[in-house]
Amino acid sequence: MLSSRSRGVLSRAVFLVLVVAIVLVGSPVGQPFSSGQWPGVSAVWQWLGSVFPEPAAAAAEPAPVREKKPEEPAKRVREVAGLATGSARVFAMSDG
Repeated sequence: MLSSRSRGVLSRAVFLVLVVAIVLVGSPVGQPFSSGQWPGVSAVWQWLGSVFPEPAAAAAEPAPVREKKPEEPAKRVREVAGLATGSARVFAMSDG
């Protein structure tokens, strides 16, 4: 008689063989393939591609690089006394 541990290992092995057979042969549901092609791996690969589509950013072309105009450096406009602390002073800048 098999122990419970042996039955667990045996059932896992049978399940693994069944899953591998379905992946390699193809799903038993649907029309039979009479063309002689082996659709197992390619069908799974196509299905995975439909489940996980490419992100829109990766699929699109990169945006063209725009040249920046040289800007004047921001300047201090005034000190904001309400936000100042004992060790820091806060200023409002010309660029906001």
